[in-house]
Amino acid sequence: MCDLTADQFATFPDSKFSPMHARAFVREHGCPEHASAALGALLLVTTELVTNAVLHGVPPISVRLRCLGTEVHVVVGDTGEGLQVLRAAPGSPGLGLRIVADVADAWGTTPLPSGTELWCRIPTGVLPKRFGRRSSESRFGWS
Repeated sequence: MCDLTADQFATFPDSKFSPMHARAFVREHGCPEHASAALGALLLVTTELVTNAVLHGVPPISVRLRCLGTEVHVVVGDTGEGLQVLRAAPGSPGLGLRIVADVADAWGTTPLPSGTELWCRIPTGVLPKRFGRRSSESRFGWS
């Protein structure tokens, strides 16, 4: 987790307006330092995952954001039984998940006892901090 923003969580009803409300949640609660560069991608994947939950899941729909500095994790859950369509031809149902797969560094599903979560990782463009080296040390140990 980044030092600026705690994990954020919201629930949404089974409504055609839930993707819009989920986008507003991401805009309002995304990390101001790290998520801003990735805001377009975050809004896109959130829209697709929440739309998938509205169309194929069972409410309530949950959205969780976690900023790790170099990437933001988006997790959308519902109480349905899982994915009905993983791969589909362009233009057919399931296209939203193909969009998520194209935009995210990684994505997948997590079955839960009471539902399913779809998750993805969106890069922020922030370089990872280097650990275990003082700034005065050379990368190769030379002085």
